[in-house]
Amino acid sequence: MTFFYYKDDNIKNIMKNIHNIFIDNKYSFKFKKIKSDFENEHYFIYYNPIINELYKIHILNDIYFVSIPLKKCNYYYTTKFDNIYKVYDYINIHLFK
Repeated sequence: MTFFYYKDDNIKNIMKNIHNIFIDNKYSFKFKKIKSDFENEHYFIYYNPIINELYKIHILNDIYFVSIPLKKCNYYYTTKFDNIYKVYDYINIHLFK
């Protein structure tokens, strides 16, 4: 993931691992970066058109918002984390359930 530049290499490596989990499960992705004077935002959207699932990861400075699809409906659950390792665990739980 050469498009994701972050000040901490640990965060960069975990995001690379999250990215690889989705790519290995045949998800496509889109990336958007918004940079302003006060904040640094990254949007990662992973989708699988075959099973119609969409996962969103929104990073705002050091706060991580993750949206996951709820099973058998068209709704999403969004939660907030302050640690990238928790995001990684959360994605693993929901992707392989």
